[in-house]
Amino acid sequence: MNIMKYEKKQHRETISYGLTWSDYIEGTKFNVLQKMTEMTGVYVVFYLNKYKRLAPCIVGGAWFTGLRPTLLKLFSRLPSDVLPNHIFTKIQSEKIFIKYLEIYDLNDFTDILYSIKEKYPQAFFDSNGLPVSEHSKNVKTIDINTKIYYKEKADLDI
Repeated sequence: MNIMKYEKKQHRETISYGLTWSDYIEGTKFNVLQKMTEMTGVYVVFYLNKYKRLAPCIVGGAWFTGLRPTLLKLFSRLPSDVLPNHIFTKIQSEKIFIKYLEIYDLNDFTDILYSIKEKYPQAFFDSNGLPVSEHSKNVKTIDINTKIYYKEKADLDI
């Protein structure tokens, strides 16, 4: 199992984060209950698209509730859920995978969360109610153990 962590470096006004994500976890209710933590963190949910690539469909943060309770919403629908119906339908009908990163500092959390949002513009974004950080324009993230496929058109079927 991968040791997830992040390293923070600041040079003048620029803050850089080197992110080492968790291994991908197959997105089943049992795996979320068994392998996810109650700690705070950011996560990305992917589905396996028609080209057999992992396509991001949700980028989110779990600050107020923790990763396990936040990710359990993928498997049951409540009227108060923020997930749009087309996203919920996609994750119910496709094989999904989850990667996450535990973060305990609120400033680092918001910096990383909003930077990850920019890396996956086609994915639905769940901020968990947290506002953009003051210096988010000066934040860079480097994924140490993840390959990101870019596509110009923002849609769910990469």
